[in-house]
Amino acid sequence: MIPGNAPIMNRIGVKIFVLIIFFIATIALAAAGVRTIITRIGWEEQSSRQSKLRYEGNTEWVLGMRHLPKEYGVSLPDDLFELVKLLRKSEPKVRRRAIKKVIYNSNPSAIMILLAATRDPDAVVREIALSALGDRKSEAEKIVPALIKSINDREIYVRQTAVLALGNFGGLAKTSVPALCKALKVRDSHFRMAVLMTLGRVGVGAGSAVPEITVCLRDKYPGVVYAAVNALESIGTADAKNVVEHFKGVR
Repeated sequence: MIPGNAPIMNRIGVKIFVLIIFFIATIALAAAGVRTIITRIGWEEQSSRQSKLRYEGNTEWVLGMRHLPKEYGVSLPDDLFELVKLLRKSEPKVRRRAIKKVIYNSNPSAIMILLAATRDPDAVVREIALSALGDRKSEAEKIVPALIKSINDREIYVRQTAVLALGNFGGLAKTSVPALCKALKVRDSHFRMAVLMTLGRVGVGAGSAVPEITVCLRDKYPGVVYAAVNALESIGTADAKNVVEHFKGVR
């Protein structure tokens, strides 16, 4: 090798080395991407299998949906009858599409189908049904008890949907106050904020919750504290007003 060409050769060697490293990194990233896709597909398949197993093991749900056409057969139109049949399928995606169509059906029997769907093994179906029920204030007597039960759902976002739906009923949801007070002990701060918001919307009927709401004024999350103050102000009882005045005075 000619000594004068050494720097040139070194630069060429460095470039080749960089290209090799870049090539190896590209292959590694591509492999990681493939693994991510495979993992995602596997997760979705596993989730679908678990939902199907819960469906097959949920006798109450399966029997309930099978009895609906017979129980409400007199007033159940053909389109709802077909949707009920889809809601008896084991595939979660099929039931999700079906329950979305039930929401926009004006037949009175649609409410009974939505109530039954709050017990569906699939969390998405339950959430859709609960959210829709929250918009039907005229049927509070039937709907509020189902929403109260769903406060204890195994999925936190389904529980939160039930809580917020209860808030739409205002004072008509005062029977939910004991369950809402217990829900204030849940660790999730966003969920506690939703509970406080709903207690505030219940208004005077949530007067018995003032002690539990007062505890939230010492919460470490500012959002929870703010929601607690708003709830007390919305409830508006003498006890609630005294707590707020004392809290603002101390601060």
